[in-house]
Amino acid sequence: MQLIVVSGFLGSGKTTLLLALARELCRDGQRKVAVIENEVGAIGIDDALVADAGLPVREIYSGCICCSLRLDLIRTLLDLEREHAPDVVLLEPSGVASPAQVLNGLEGYGGEIDRRLAINVVDASRFHRIADLSIPLVRDGIQIADAIVVTKTDLVTPEELNAVLARIGEARPDLAPLPLAATDPEALAKLAKGVLSTLPEPAAPTAEPVEEDDGPIPAVSAHDQDVTFSAPVDRAQLADLLTTLQSRLVKDGCSLIGHLKAILKSPGGGYLFASVTALDEPPQTKGRLPGKATSGRLTINAIVYGIDAPTVERIIEEAVKSWDQAAIG
Repeated sequence: MQLIVVSGFLGSGKTTLLLALARELCRDGQRKVAVIENEVGAIGIDDALVADAGLPVREIYSGCICCSLRLDLIRTLLDLEREHAPDVVLLEPSGVASPAQVLNGLEGYGGEIDRRLAINVVDASRFHRIADLSIPLVRDGIQIADAIVVTKTDLVTPEELNAVLARIGEARPDLAPLPLAATDPEALAKLAKGVLSTLPEPAAPTAEPVEEDDGPIPAVSAHDQDVTFSAPVDRAQLADLLTTLQSRLVKDGCSLIGHLKAILKSPGGGYLFASVTALDEPPQTKGRLPGKATSGRLTINAIVYGIDAPTVERIIEEAVKSWDQAAIG
């Protein structure tokens, strides 16, 4: 069994790349692929997107794999090996988990792992701001990576992109980052194929990182509730909810959005998904609900900086209540 860790800071595009890698791995029908999603908070969103792609998925909640959940990770791998016998497991740690400690945490795994590889995803549009926060997992992710993918290059100028690549190059002069612009399916598939073809044989186990300050601590909030609506809800309405959350977070002192995600799922099938990774960007949306749907389950996950968790929870509750009354009725 091969294990590929797809790491990166919150909102960098890990899940999008993971799904592209999974499609490429499954293309010839010769490999069985499974996915492990580590979510911060008690409610998952990314796992629903992965499951929608038809892949076996397991979730690990509440914390980061690198700390108290190492045993859960090992148990999850053993369960996957027993139930599905995958050839490849794609593991997406949360955007606040150290990939170096994730790999080291597998030392107690009793199953067979032939290769352990790490892909780090870097958001070009936010890289300097995030790197300047001196968050160890951002630096560690680049240091241990077997491949580095730089996403959202279409959101920066050529000069800004060169500055990002130069800064990455200072840390890893031995590795050429792979740039990715918009999430064009063909470009994404080509990049995924390139990543998989250039991955090296696994290096020796990474030394356990020296204990150090984890940097700024984010506020984490998860909101989940049933909603009903008298008319079809579309992507624009869900995007409006996130736009409202953005403005209220800014008003209350939020300095950085790690990620802000919302998914509305219908009992009869279908979903709407919206996400933002910056205070000043419009939400990205996808999915659809069946026209006859009159109810659903709304889940919102937020990981933000510069504001405390109770304030984030209050903002979400108030925004959802207003949206519920205005858009759903």
